[in-house]
Amino acid sequence: MLNEVHALIAEHGNNYRFALSGSSARKLKRLDVNLLAGRAINRRFFPLIADELDYHCDPDRVLRLGLLPQIQAETDYAIEALEAYVGNYIREEIQQEALVRNLQSFARFLEVAALMNGQIVNVAGIARDAAVARPTVQGYFATLVDTLIGFWLPAWRKRAKAKEVASPKFHLFDPGVARALAGRLREPLDGNVIGHREIPPGYFARAVLGFK
Repeated sequence: MLNEVHALIAEHGNNYRFALSGSSARKLKRLDVNLLAGRAINRRFFPLIADELDYHCDPDRVLRLGLLPQIQAETDYAIEALEAYVGNYIREEIQQEALVRNLQSFARFLEVAALMNGQIVNVAGIARDAAVARPTVQGYFATLVDTLIGFWLPAWRKRAKAKEVASPKFHLFDPGVARALAGRLREPLDGNVIGHREIPPGYFARAVLGFK
């Protein structure tokens, strides 16, 4: 299909517009397909934000269940939908993307990575907890980034330095997904989710979402 799109763009220029969606860029690269280099603009779609919900959302519920569109649209089945998303997509398709041989180790890695969501990552510690080699864990993280499940947040530096001395943090793309992977969807919010400092429940979420 990508070759056909390429041919139509080459023949007709801007007469046609194409919108191609998906999260398998890693697989496409591995198959050596036409990636439309120079002819496509990449856009990333993230979960909803407070402005898109007209600020009609409960900050504590956002931290507990996240902001995926389906979760906001089907509030009565939010937990079941998140558990299905994690079980059917992340644990199955992502482990295939990672070419995982030891499924139990990958499952343990996902749980530990979710528990450390938003914190400084100790790759050696995660490798020890998941019972796999450190390069394997680094490959798992790379797969989550390539499939848009998570991203690295570099440590803040006042000025550029030749040697990196601070460690980045790893964030999953949605707090509800993080809690589902950690197996904590049915538990109340705790301090690690709300914030590591002693602050009132909901305060951090209201600050992030722009509530007063």
